[in-house]
Amino acid sequence: MGREIFSNKDLVRYFNMTPRQANHWTELGLISCIIDARGTGSQRGYDIYGVFDAGVVKSLFDLGLNVYMVKSIMTEFTKTVEYLDITNQIKEPDIDDKKDPIGVLLYYFMRDGSTKMTISLKSTHRALLAFHGSSFKEISQVRGLIILDVGSILVRVYKEILKDPRKRKVIEDKWQYNKNLGI
Repeated sequence: MGREIFSNKDLVRYFNMTPRQANHWTELGLISCIIDARGTGSQRGYDIYGVFDAGVVKSLFDLGLNVYMVKSIMTEFTKTVEYLDITNQIKEPDIDDKKDPIGVLLYYFMRDGSTKMTISLKSTHRALLAFHGSSFKEISQVRGLIILDVGSILVRVYKEILKDPRKRKVIEDKWQYNKNLGI
């Protein structure tokens, strides 16, 4: 599968962020890049995962979270198996907004100061039903909850890429790769 390089300009266009935000968040390690900037005028390069990271990071900041919390969530999220599963979920060129989201990230703030993350490859509704099925004792220990529809972020990334004929090949290669694997 070919590896397309995405630029800061792509991130800015896809997620309505400023170039300064994209650079700053990359420097902080919140967005993964595959080509680092080397000197004045050079451009960073991102793969499809870096673009997805940018969408998740932007969404977390839009919720009003601070840098520490975003870094904590991204560090935990990108180490999970579900992170890769989410990016392998789109199988068809027809991406329909009416379908269930591809993945939901639930991040719990517990009363004892700890945090807990759950990722569901189901809809938000199903993820909350699963949480509701937890014991009362466990639910009563949660003092806050962040719900992020990472599936819709991925769909947005793919829709933006499909608009660009030069980048479209990345998605078409991924569909072919998934089809060959029987995913």
